[in-house]
Amino acid sequence: MSSNISYGVPTGLKVVDDHPLNIIIRQFGAGDQVEDIFTILCSYAGMEAGVGRCFKPGTRESMVLSFISADGRWLVIDAKNGRYFLNDNKRVAGIEDFLGGMVPLSDSDQVAYLPFLAGLKDVDTGLFTRAEEQMPLMRIPAKIKRRLNNK
Repeated sequence: MSSNISYGVPTGLKVVDDHPLNIIIRQFGAGDQVEDIFTILCSYAGMEAGVGRCFKPGTRESMVLSFISADGRWLVIDAKNGRYFLNDNKRVAGIEDFLGGMVPLSDSDQVAYLPFLAGLKDVDTGLFTRAEEQMPLMRIPAKIKRRLNNK
C-alpha cells in the first residue's frame, strides 16, 4: 500500500475529496484516507472490511486502523504503516487476540500501539459498510449498471 499511496500530504495539496478514487490518482493521503483505500481494495477482493477509530482511554487521542474479516475473525491492520501483528499462534492477530492478551508486542509497538489497542473493545464492526459503499460501481444507479452489464 505504501508504495502506491504515500502517507503525508505535501503542504498546500487539497485533501478533502468527493471520492477515494481521487486519493489513488493523487497518490497522497492522510492516515485515515490510506486506511480507507486499503479497506476499499479489500472489499473489491471480496473481503468484508472496515475502518475503525480506536481511542486512547481517558483522552481524545485516537488511531485509525483497518479491520478485515477472515475465518470469522476481525483482523487488525495498520495499512498506513504497513503493519499487521501476529498472535501467540503465529496467525495474523484479530480483535479477540488483542483483548485476550495473546499478541506479543515489541517494546516500540507497545509504545506506539498499546494505549490505543485498549480501545478495540469499543470498535463496532457492525458499522463496517463504508468500504463497500465507496466502490464506484456500488454508487452507480441500478439502471446504468444494467446498461453496462448488457453491453
